Amino acid sequence: MKKQSFFLGAIILVIASFINRIIGFVYRILAVRLVGAEGIGLYEMVFPVYIMVLVLATAGFPLAISRLVSVQMAKNNIAAAYKIFKVSLFFLFCSGLFFSFALYYLLPYLLDFAFQDDRVYLIFKTMIPAIFIISVSSAFRGFFQGLHQMWPTALTQTIEQLVRVFIGLSLAVYLIPRGIEYGVVGLAVGMVMGEVIGLAFIVLIYLKKRPVYVPGGENISLFYILKDIHHLSVPITITKTFATVILAIEAMLLPKRLAVAGLSLREATTVYGQYSGMALSLLVLPTILTISLAVTLVPAIAEAHAQRNRYAISTRVHNSIKLTILVGIPSSIVFYCFGPEITSLLFNNQDSGYMLRILALGGIFLYLQQTTSGILQGLGEVRAILQNTLIGGLVRLGGIYYLT
Repeated sequence: MKKQSFFLGAIILVIASFINRIIGFVYRILAVRLVGAEGIGLYEMVFPVYIMVLVLATAGFPLAISRLVSVQMAKNNIAAAYKIFKVSLFFLFCSGLFFSFALYYLLPYLLDFAFQDDRVYLIFKTMIPAIFIISVSSAFRGFFQGLHQMWPTALTQTIEQLVRVFIGLSLAVYLIPRGIEYGVVGLAVGMVMGEVIGLAFIVLIYLKKRPVYVPGGENISLFYILKDIHHLSVPITITKTFATVILAIEAMLLPKRLAVAGLSLREATTVYGQYSGMALSLLVLPTILTISLAVTLVPAIAEAHAQRNRYAISTRVHNSIKLTILVGIPSSIVFYCFGPEITSLLFNNQDSGYMLRILALGGIFLYLQQTTSGILQGLGEVRAILQNTLIGGLVRLGGIYYLT
């Protein structure tokens, strides 16, 4: 299997991400019109806690796999790359299974103190199987990304999105006469089925397109693999866990603080849906580029770092940051100037546009943060990301508590 260049890999992911975002955005517009801001609010309340559990289940392994496989492939040590992948796949399989069952049994207790609205129970329960599926598929994606092969990730993400849209919207239309929460359950089933089909396809690609196994090369012990994975994955896991804990606390805190401000439960859920399901979903549109850059930067920087090629590192860093600024600043300006008009056109909701206008002030910093995180992960400097995430998260929560 031929190795793709850094920018070719980024272009493939950007194109796939663009297609997925267009599909996803049409899906979001139809979902908002189908289940309303209240239904999207229910879905968005569940999602941060679900993502937090998923982060714990994957434990930073996908990025660690990508970086470590890339380093071994730079040394032409295919046997070691396979060994890293198989060890990681075993741990992700067991971890995904454990966290899925643990969440299933702990969900009733979690519901008592974590959520304002009891209607999220069935939605959350429906989403649990996706934790195991995503954990396993992330091992395959990390392996291919370490090989600088971005098309398997791109293809399977597009397939997942198409399945999610078709099944999710069909079930939502069928179930919504029973109540808004059942319509949202239909959307959740679509998400799970998308992940199932995506996993099936990436396993098939692995069986047919994986590089030929070449015995020999530098032998690396299981202890060495676990030590390297631990060194990379622990700070990544702590960083991602803290970031998702912030989102989860935000999902719990915002409706409660809105209630303190005098809104009813339904009004608070609706406002949260406008903020998270509409305004934020627009703000993150330019991350089509930045997330794709971050994913491709990890193995590309890691390879150049392993070869001590400072020129390649400097060039890739410079070009990535320049591209992020060229896309990020105009996007932030458009969101600030035309926020209410955009949300009125897309969601038939002007209020969320005023939220988007305020969020746009921090847009460029969000986009640069994602790109620079990919650079730091490629260099193995994951502790710096952790430090910045901790500071930013605490400031964010303090702002939400006192300003809401």
